[in-house]
Amino acid sequence: MTWYADLIESIESTTSFIRRKFKNAKFEVVRQYGREDSIIRESRFVLDGKNLVTNKVIIPIDNPSDFLQLINKKEMTIGDIIERKGFRVEKYVRSHGESSKHYTIKGDVFMEIFEEYFEDG
Repeated sequence: MTWYADLIESIESTTSFIRRKFKNAKFEVVRQYGREDSIIRESRFVLDGKNLVTNKVIIPIDNPSDFLQLINKKEMTIGDIIERKGFRVEKYVRSHGESSKHYTIKGDVFMEIFEEYFEDG
């Protein structure tokens, strides 16, 4: 069984799951750029130089300004921002594969997330 098997269909925060399972994992924003109506963030969790998770997040710009300010700083995971600010959200898994998941977050903030998981982590 892969380390991410329980995460594939779960609505648990990926950030919480990674931090619980891999204490030394590091978060990195790989690339972030704006479009007319959204911010695109590509990030990853890395352990010992190897990718655990990569993701692409589409964040509409009509989200709350305090949320977008923290996104633009590129320092925190989305899960940490949601927790720190106390935003109430629900996660909906739209589809998943053997090593990937596509989901949306709706509530006080909203976005669409595509994640890919790697076994070598």
